[in-house]
Amino acid sequence: MSEGEFESDFSLAQADVAIVGLGLMGASLALALRGHCRSLLGVDTDPNIVAIAKDRQVVDQASTQAEDILPQANLIVLAVPVSGILRLIEQLPHLHPGNVLVMDLGSTKVEICSALETLPPRFDVVGGHPMCGKEFGGLQHADAGMFTGSTFAFCELAGTSAGAKRLADQLSQAIGSHSLWLEPQQHDEWTAATSHAPYLVSSALALSTDELVSPLIGSGFESAARLAASQPEVMLDILETNREATLIALSKTRQQIQAFENLLKEDDNTVLKGKLAQAQTKHQILLEARRAQ
Repeated sequence: MSEGEFESDFSLAQADVAIVGLGLMGASLALALRGHCRSLLGVDTDPNIVAIAKDRQVVDQASTQAEDILPQANLIVLAVPVSGILRLIEQLPHLHPGNVLVMDLGSTKVEICSALETLPPRFDVVGGHPMCGKEFGGLQHADAGMFTGSTFAFCELAGTSAGAKRLADQLSQAIGSHSLWLEPQQHDEWTAATSHAPYLVSSALALSTDELVSPLIGSGFESAARLAASQPEVMLDILETNREATLIALSKTRQQIQAFENLLKEDDNTVLKGKLAQAQTKHQILLEARRAQ
């Protein structure tokens, strides 16, 4: 979109934002954007969700039919699971005349960004992924403050204009997050380590724990196994589109678990204590680096 409005002084305050998917992420984004854009539009395949979103004024207009909503928008946000995002990208040329910025909120970026780059030049595109969320999905858990203090990862693509980057940064700032621009492959490698492998480790912990011990479950187990409560259909999409990077991250985790197992077998408390101290220090380093962003 070399001559589109996003090359001018177009700002978020002028944006008619259409959010496709009014689940946890999409509805939370709508709530967070209230007052920062010209209008909020919503699309969801569930008529009950559409009715609730309108009744609670999550959006100004909503419909189950994308063709009724999307042509009104100059900023379209795809906030459905990864497989749904890929299907929507294929349909967009038939749903909107163009001169619009298309952004996604998908948890993996390589496949989505490749698909975004196939859109006609009349579409400006940015890959996006807010690094926040909850283990429970759905509009009923939507939270306007969910993005506050988080990182919003963005991917600049071949069809991304300077104006589109500026608008993406404005959106990130408006909802209380800070922008981090990454290459799609880099994003997927990093999130495999920070999100996708941890989900599988959390799931393994839940599966390997006998129900008989449940009376003794405390905050430690709850925090360690929390991600296992995530929606399986959403996580399957993520794992399928980031398989190789997740396998590498899992392999690194497995090596560390094996090292702890070996130390326990060797009954060498001195070395074991040293490794536990290393883990404690590494945890502090990781969190301090995160806070410094």
